[in-house]
Amino acid sequence: MKSKYNFTVRHYITIVFCFLLALLANASTSDSENVLLPLLAEANGWDYYGRVLSLVSIAGVVSVFGNLLLGKLCEHIGAKWLLIVCLVGTAGFAFLYGTAPNYILLLIGLIGTISCGQSIFYLGVNTLVANWFAQEKGLAMGFITMGPPVATIVMVSVLGRITRTYSATAGVYTVVAVLLIVAVLCLLFVREYPDKTTAHVTGHQTKQPQSEITLRDLLKSRSLWAIIYCIGACSIAQTGLMAQWLVRYKGTAFESGAAWMLSACAILGIFGSMLAGTIAHRMGTRKAYCILVVWFVVALILNFTNLAVPVYISVVMFGLIITLFQIFMPLFVLSAFATDDFKKANAIVFPISGLIGQLTFALIAACKQLLGEVRYAYLIYAFLLLSTLLVVRLIRTDSRNTNQKDEN
Repeated sequence: MKSKYNFTVRHYITIVFCFLLALLANASTSDSENVLLPLLAEANGWDYYGRVLSLVSIAGVVSVFGNLLLGKLCEHIGAKWLLIVCLVGTAGFAFLYGTAPNYILLLIGLIGTISCGQSIFYLGVNTLVANWFAQEKGLAMGFITMGPPVATIVMVSVLGRITRTYSATAGVYTVVAVLLIVAVLCLLFVREYPDKTTAHVTGHQTKQPQSEITLRDLLKSRSLWAIIYCIGACSIAQTGLMAQWLVRYKGTAFESGAAWMLSACAILGIFGSMLAGTIAHRMGTRKAYCILVVWFVVALILNFTNLAVPVYISVVMFGLIITLFQIFMPLFVLSAFATDDFKKANAIVFPISGLIGQLTFALIAACKQLLGEVRYAYLIYAFLLLSTLLVVRLIRTDSRNTNQKDEN
């Protein structure tokens, strides 16, 4: 049985499962850490703002090397088994940092949790999307990337209630248990590729394609570096926007309402993900990216004004593009390299663009120190995003990609 998008029931099951995995990836990394780490620091007598947050920053940088290793592993074992490895790994490392008696074990646990947790989505899920939905990738990613904003809403409420009722350790055990359960479900129900009855839907063969592209070929590819530049700029802007949301409004007239503004942004992000995916499906990856980048730039400029009406408008606009990085990274890589070479290219783009995103914290610190306010970083974000409108023209569509809307 097929829908108007020529999907079978198994395709929809794959999309729903990928949505769940995207939710878990976000919930087990940034969301659970935001909820659990302050409580664990208090329970252990640790310096949260001085030592613990510094360790989180170190773990974020070091985890890039873990992502590189896991990307290489994905090339050899495929998305399904990588997902199982990462789900179990995230559970184990989350248990480690949740029960760590000292800073050293806490750091090791954080590095492993971030590496494995991020790879669930950016390596495992993205590869499944490439295998199953090459022609309908925009629609698929639009639904799947609703997972991260849903995770933010769910984790703050559900995990917050568990920790208040029981303890921070109980919250850790809950996260670990869910990850292990989903690992078993992944083993039982996830398929690497469509079976023979559904292979015609995406135009892929039913066995794993063999990539002939080499690392040297990828590093010489203009499209690869153009993607890294564009997605890296998105990562800088998006990470800075969300990770420093409360800090941006501290000391302003919006400080008391910053928390509900963040919640509203996350809720709108659910609909924004679907909207972005639909635009990409109908207009093509490049045109959709340009439209949403301009939208992001306008929102940043409105927010910079610090005037009530423009700021509130910008919050609504932010809600519609907070998954820009998550959506367009796999869309661009799949457009430029098609399914055969997706795993190799994605294993390079994801870690490097993620590392670039970490530069936003140094940028924010510099703006705070030199100019006195975080909002000045928003102007730099706007400039970087506008520059990608020129660079995105360098991304060429692979001749094996049959979605002509991705071309010029």
